[in-house]
Amino acid sequence: MLLKLSKVVLIFHLINLSLSQTSTCRNNDGNVYKAPTQTTGKIIHAGAVGSWANGQAAFTADQGHSFAKTLEHVVGTHASVKFLAYNNVPPGIPNVKTKSNSK
Repeated sequence: MLLKLSKVVLIFHLINLSLSQTSTCRNNDGNVYKAPTQTTGKIIHAGAVGSWANGQAAFTADQGHSFAKTLEHVVGTHASVKFLAYNNVPPGIPNVKTKSNSK
């Protein structure tokens, strides 16, 4: 009986930990879309359909928005980094066919 009770408590504790680690959507801080020739993004607000608003700052300016925060350690200024490359083939998935696998 005590073993079953401790298992139940452990399960509820693990569920609580997993729920507490999810990200929280913020109304004005998450850039969702950026057109190729623009330096600012569009933010979608919860509620009305099509309620896009202009971003608060350009992507080139670090204002703590999601795009800059996500890439701050990837494309930050570093004296020894002279070239940045990416590859859109997921690791462990063989023979992915796309129009452009790397740039």
